[in-house]
Amino acid sequence: MALLERGTQFNLLLTDVMMPDVDGPTLLHYVRNNPFYQEMPVVMMSSNEHADTVMNCIRLGAEDYLLKPVTKKAVKHMWAHVWRRKQRYQMVPQFENGHEVVEDDYPVGIGAHGLEDGHHRGFEDHMEPQVPEGEEYSSDGEEMDGDRFEGMIGRSFAMQTVYRILRNAAPTNATVFITGESGTGKELVARAIYSHSQRSSQPYLAINCAAIPENLLESELFGHEKGAFTGANTQRIGKFEQCDGGTIFLDEIGDMTLATQTKILRVLQNGTFERVGGNQPVKVDVRVIAATNKPLEKAVEEGDFREDLFYRLNVVRIQLPALRERREDIPQLVSYFLSKNSPNPKQPKTVQPDALAKLETHDWPGNVRELENAVQRALVMAKGDAILLENLPPEVLNVANAASPDVDGDDLAGLASKLFRWARNNPDLKVIPAVERELVINALKETDGNQVQSAKLLGITRATLRKRIEKFDIKQGLTVE
Repeated sequence: MALLERGTQFNLLLTDVMMPDVDGPTLLHYVRNNPFYQEMPVVMMSSNEHADTVMNCIRLGAEDYLLKPVTKKAVKHMWAHVWRRKQRYQMVPQFENGHEVVEDDYPVGIGAHGLEDGHHRGFEDHMEPQVPEGEEYSSDGEEMDGDRFEGMIGRSFAMQTVYRILRNAAPTNATVFITGESGTGKELVARAIYSHSQRSSQPYLAINCAAIPENLLESELFGHEKGAFTGANTQRIGKFEQCDGGTIFLDEIGDMTLATQTKILRVLQNGTFERVGGNQPVKVDVRVIAATNKPLEKAVEEGDFREDLFYRLNVVRIQLPALRERREDIPQLVSYFLSKNSPNPKQPKTVQPDALAKLETHDWPGNVRELENAVQRALVMAKGDAILLENLPPEVLNVANAASPDVDGDDLAGLASKLFRWARNNPDLKVIPAVERELVINALKETDGNQVQSAKLLGITRATLRKRIEKFDIKQGLTVE
């Protein structure tokens, strides 16, 4: 803590949840509320009994976690994972005593006791870990494919974030709350959590709460006693009892009645419920994963959803991005669906560039599910070896429903999408430096060459701006004041 208070900069802070002088959550709170350290990754260490605390830390901004006892191999894999993500997505200048540091050679901070090799020292001589191209690593050393996970596909930043939270949450018993529009893959995420959990050998049941009539849902979930209602001729065991020891996925939980919500709350609080028409409590051990495409916060405000249940569900939240928010994943998804649905998977059909461009600019209100349907339809309509523009569904070809390529200046997602298409069409171009150069030039033009004002516009220091001007060999009328 003393090193942090003195302003010592680190590449990574590795801290135990429980320590003699200051606990991990307190340390995390200090780091995340200190502007000097906001971009520094924080990784927690814990034992199984502190899993809920760790997940709370993940929600508050921790990058990852390691399960004790911690091995050197696990630390190396974790560091490789963090480094790759930092190099891929972070372009924030590093500063020490007000000056930009060009070489990223800070040490790894160790906020724990009892770790061998590296107390307040650099990790592996501060060298970039040698990670095979296209691979990611989880904190337990398991190799992961960097652009897909358990049926989910995408190398975008949004999907990488989903994978990270998923890997962290799965081994725990924490309740997981999945939100996102219809068709974004909520059930895939729930299944992935179950598959990578300690309950993977136990039952798993998925219930679509919106597909079951309200008057039957309570009986379906909790069962009923004989004679509980007309037609209840025998005792029925509900889904929670069937799933004892395992995992239950409650999809579209926002469609539940308040009465059923009350029973769900009781299960989450003390693991008990009563069958419909019964008065004897039934004890179960079930992990709950819930999902909805509705804004439950608004439902709580309007009195349609219990506030206490909402907070019980909202322990680990996974927000799935809409497809229009990760357009850079569309080519990969299209390729996968072509291979999956082609009559000859070994020789799938291709997509013409103009057809692919149209797929990338469509808004996709039905998200990934709609995209797969569109690819299937195009495969049926295509007569040759390639999918043509004319083979796409009418709703995709409708210009009125498509996102315009001439996006408004305030549409950051649209601008990013255009940049990715530009990069794909110019594979030899170093995209980020090229974009950075144009931003610097435009800022200088906007301020008539005033470096102080340009630096403010770009959100960087004047020293950083000068380095960019020298790096990109920008020569025009420049002033300081």
